[in-house]
Amino acid sequence: EGFVLRWKRRVKRADVEYRLSLSRDLETWTDDPANLVEIGADPDPDGVMETVRTRVKTVAAERTFLSIRAKKK
Repeated sequence: EGFVLRWKRRVKRADVEYRLSLSRDLETWTDDPANLVEIGADPDPDGVMETVRTRVKTVAAERTFLSIRAKKK
């Protein structure tokens, strides 16, 4: 049920909020935390970035679209 998305973000940036959203049709987006659960993050060798793992829970769908937005707090 679902899959794991791996994506990058800067390490220790308290002034930036990352928001993930999920869509099946590119018109209706949801950022429901029950469907997008961060399961871990590992620092990259450069010490600047980290690789984040997010479990994306989705029912059987032909297509799934994801959006990651970074916003200054």
